[in-house]
Amino acid sequence: MLGVGIILGLVFCRRSKKRRGKVDEADNEEMHLFNLDTVATATNNFSDANKIGEGGFGSVYKGTLLTGKEIAVKKLSKNSRQGAQEFRNEAFLISKLQHKNLVGLIGTCIEGEDKMLIYEYMPNKSLDYFIFVILNLISDYVTCNNLEMIYADVERSALLAWNTRHNIILGISRGLLYLHRDSKLLVIHRDLKPSNILLDSKLNPKISDFGLARIFGDDNGDQGKTNRVVGTYGYMSPEYAIHGIFSIKSDVFSLGVLLLEILSGKKNRGFSHPDHHHSLLGHAWLLWREGRTLELMDSTLEDSCIKSEVVKWIHVGLLCVQNFPDDRPEMSTVVLMLTNEGAVLPQPKQPGKEIEADEMHLFDLDTIATATHNFSHANKIGEGGFGSVYKGTLLAGKEIAVKKLSKSSRQGAEEFRNEAFLISKLQHKNLVGLIVAERSAFLVWKIRHSIILGISRGLLYLHQDSKLQVIHRDLKPSNILLDSNLVPKISDFGLARIFGDDSGDQAKTNRVAGTYGYMSPEYAINGIFSIKSDVFSLGVLLLEIISGKKNRGFSHPDHHHNLLGHAWLLWSQGRALELMDSTLEDSCINSQVIKCIHVGLLCVQNFPDDRPEMSSVVLMLTNEEAVLPQPKQPGFFGDTSSTVNATLGEETPCSRNVLPTTVLAAR
Repeated sequence: MLGVGIILGLVFCRRSKKRRGKVDEADNEEMHLFNLDTVATATNNFSDANKIGEGGFGSVYKGTLLTGKEIAVKKLSKNSRQGAQEFRNEAFLISKLQHKNLVGLIGTCIEGEDKMLIYEYMPNKSLDYFIFVILNLISDYVTCNNLEMIYADVERSALLAWNTRHNIILGISRGLLYLHRDSKLLVIHRDLKPSNILLDSKLNPKISDFGLARIFGDDNGDQGKTNRVVGTYGYMSPEYAIHGIFSIKSDVFSLGVLLLEILSGKKNRGFSHPDHHHSLLGHAWLLWREGRTLELMDSTLEDSCIKSEVVKWIHVGLLCVQNFPDDRPEMSTVVLMLTNEGAVLPQPKQPGKEIEADEMHLFDLDTIATATHNFSHANKIGEGGFGSVYKGTLLAGKEIAVKKLSKSSRQGAEEFRNEAFLISKLQHKNLVGLIVAERSAFLVWKIRHSIILGISRGLLYLHQDSKLQVIHRDLKPSNILLDSNLVPKISDFGLARIFGDDSGDQAKTNRVAGTYGYMSPEYAINGIFSIKSDVFSLGVLLLEIISGKKNRGFSHPDHHHNLLGHAWLLWSQGRALELMDSTLEDSCINSQVIKCIHVGLLCVQNFPDDRPEMSSVVLMLTNEEAVLPQPKQPGFFGDTSSTVNATLGEETPCSRNVLPTTVLAAR
């Protein structure tokens, strides 16, 4: 679709009708403005019986809309100045962030002095309600003398077996990784603690409460300092609690505390031991040094845990709570250490002691016509099955790319609706956004390697970390846009498909749409698509980026194979480096190139089950110690593209790959 590096701006044109105002209830996935009567009715007029929590901002109430949907209402206290600032901060941030391990905001209610945030309701409350069972037992018994409540808490403890705690820790870590690296906004949470980790009906963790969070952009570094230290003692890093300095490493410290609390079932703050005066962190450190690490583990985990895994995860927790920020790992490393069995962990040191983003606008037609010189031919920069793409400049000087739907295209109408929905829901720095790219110099190996990694991480987000599991179905070079820093952005979601918990992870269609040369065999021939068909397309892309040659239309004097077949022959003969673009010889690391070719061949294997998932692809690309299996024969080996075309027939709709990419250059 687009052959230049201007990032796609989804444009909705408005003629004469204005948008509708308030709506009463949330009946879809959009964020709504609720009226006060609706929220009051849902919460029984904010009754004490519906009150489920409280904080510096005010109170939280459980509610039920007329549709039956359960909600959590965070109501700002009218006399709380701190709460007012937190309310604005949280409303802005939650509306910008999308990840399956972050709590979802349904809408807001603002009428007079009443200000409320409306969230998805989490039936299992927060993490601290589960892990600190003894405290809950004592509290419930003293206040209620209610044995039924005590037994209920015992059952909750049983639910948190090792496998469940394992998944909760991983989910929190992936959510924090998204905030620190993969979100378009670099966000430091500043108040990570068990009561801010909510659990849904399947005990999936959701990071919540962004009232104290801070945003960092390219221009303001990655740490800040404040004279107003806010947060929760016991989870604050030393540099933040004492000096007011916060960064991604202060969040990592909080995660480490959380991790050790989840594994031990004990709180850091208020921890006591008969043999010493240390906090939980100090206790964990003493046990580690004495080789008694497993004594930290919650005794209820003995029957369900894998002991070597528990020891490893305590190790990771201790690395996260080290005293000096520079010693602590970043979240990408934390996730790698938690998920990679072969990861070599450094020895921990002593633990510590006590941007504005643009909204998506509804543009009027006159504004767009002026920006694109009335959609002039000179401004036309691309074309596809949906219609045409034009470069434009708004009156403010901002450059945009306008994707204009062809009036005669049925396929385009469906793609337009699909893309408008998906792009509005997905947020990841390697997915297309409203940023401008410029042409740049030739792509040396370091840049190509970064592009491969960026595309892979973007695809991993679509397959695993987004709230929506998305299969792209048309991954190809012209759908990878490059911004001014040559950071890749996956674009064109017109053919993408969404999968939920109830719809499995593959589907079949009689209408095969995509681009020949990048389609997997099972999709091109049988119409079956899954995450593994995207992995196949990524493998083709990877081999094209390394070789500087196209798969489709590739020719060689010694054989009739396409680029995949050529790469396979070279690999089988121990001549893999001959695939590499000759212009890379002076800039590349040979072992790294061979490894990337290896990964590419694993991705394009003929059978879907043989191909790795994207989490494994990213692991193989980023971990020097990863052991890679030997690849099997690639898809279409021995077939020419004409054979595939003959099998499919001439009427199969597909998008056009109109711009040549013999050399992958910055756009």
